[in-house]
Amino acid sequence: MMKGFDTMKYNYNFDNVKWGKECKYCDLCDMLQIPRKTGNSKSAQIKDMRTVMELDNREKGIFIPRRLYDIEKTQLSSGLLREEIEVLTLDLLARNEGRHISLTIKRLMRALEMINDNYIKGYSYEKIYLDLEELTKVDIETIGDVYGVINTKGARNIKEALKDLQDKALIIWEFKMMVCVKECIYKHSVSGKLMYDENDNPMVEREEMVSRFPTDREKEIVLDIERKAMKEMSVKKKSFFNFCKEAGSKFKARCKQLLKDTDIEYYYYVYDITYNSEEVLEELKRSELAEVRNRLNLKMINQTIKTIEERKENNELQLQETFGDAYDILDAYEDKLTKEQRIVHKDDYEKDAKKTARLLISRGIRSRDKLK
Repeated sequence: MMKGFDTMKYNYNFDNVKWGKECKYCDLCDMLQIPRKTGNSKSAQIKDMRTVMELDNREKGIFIPRRLYDIEKTQLSSGLLREEIEVLTLDLLARNEGRHISLTIKRLMRALEMINDNYIKGYSYEKIYLDLEELTKVDIETIGDVYGVINTKGARNIKEALKDLQDKALIIWEFKMMVCVKECIYKHSVSGKLMYDENDNPMVEREEMVSRFPTDREKEIVLDIERKAMKEMSVKKKSFFNFCKEAGSKFKARCKQLLKDTDIEYYYYVYDITYNSEEVLEELKRSELAEVRNRLNLKMINQTIKTIEERKENNELQLQETFGDAYDILDAYEDKLTKEQRIVHKDDYEKDAKKTARLLISRGIRSRDKLK
């Protein structure tokens, strides 16, 4: 008798598993001698199965159990990237002059080589991604979805690493707002004195766009704008936009519109890091950097690919649970799907999303696959 495989939730029995054969979810549960689940519990159960065996997912809830792992497969989690991010963050700080650095999430991810130049060049606040669409032949909605996965994955991993570095008293970090405003550059004489017009007003030479930390008044303006937009949308907490991308896009668009009546062009957020140069250098082991960069980049690809697979699988399970027998004619009910459900349900979503993810992350991207 094949011994059951103990996990956190189930004790599987593999005696009756038909390896390499297609089977339905209910039949798979019966073979493994575990209870059948529904909804989110079903999704969680299938995810747990994948920790102990290779399990392919076919359309319409058909599975193929391939093989049993020798040991329980560790799920990729945010903590598994922390060590590499810490090492490369220390290297980044050691190469920077001074004791302070401020970077947006995408610039920090690029500096750590968690993404490549395609990610930066193809990024679009308006979610257009025309250059990437032409290069990949992947639809814009799928490209935008992949950006969302990478952003979430990168931010979660980086925050965990920064928290750990702060716990070691190597850095102090904050997630801080920056504003972009137009500032006047005034004319000066050859001797350096400020020049005035006939009305004793300083003479303006030109206007420049400047990014800086906001004043207290500018913070109040941003809060007022965000609060107004949230009330209009009947949203009580900004965290809601993390789960509803469509609403999040509308929120940002409305805030941008309201900003037109202020002196602020736009605002964004940075990771603001203060550090001790000598302590950072002492902690850093430079001989490992090349290997660490390769390992982090590969792990970032693997995490993103795994998330894409899980999104596809969970989406289909939820749709099957919601629509039941009507799942086979789901196209007739497309108007009842959320935008995210519709994107992930596309036949080519998984293939196209994986292709796009590699194109935006891989360090070894071919020259012909680079955005110009």
